Amino acid sequence: MIKLFVKGFVFGTGFAIAIAIAIYLNLVIVENNNHSSPPTYNGFHTLDAKDQIETASVIMLVTITNDSNDELKPYISDFLKKEVDFRYEIGEIYPLVLDYTKHAINGDQVVIMFIGNSPERVSSSRIIDGYVYGLDDMSLEQIRKVLN
Repeated sequence: MIKLFVKGFVFGTGFAIAIAIAIYLNLVIVENNNHSSPPTYNGFHTLDAKDQIETASVIMLVTITNDSNDELKPYISDFLKKEVDFRYEIGEIYPLVLDYTKHAINGDQVVIMFIGNSPERVSSSRIIDGYVYGLDDMSLEQIRKVLN
């Protein structure tokens, strides 16, 4: 009976050690891979508005205007900040805010923020009555002051 107990104990201990080593190696590999990956937006929304502006690598202004067919389209009208290569240029349609056009009127604007060297969209806020909703209700002029 004791022999069986010892065999089971040795097997269980070996199994537990193997699992612990596998978990440790997995954590080391994941940790090493995280150093080369772009920053994530975890915690971005907990930053105050000034820190969000400073953290962003791209801050884009999209204006919703009528196209030649009198349909509302979201056109990139300005880059308040552009520290990295970005695939879109001023004057192009930014398709990822098409949902804003459902309830928009001609001239509505949206501020979109990205982080990282391969810009990852982390925030989009409408401008209502001249102030960016969701960014401590700052005006575009206040955002530009933070950037200067």
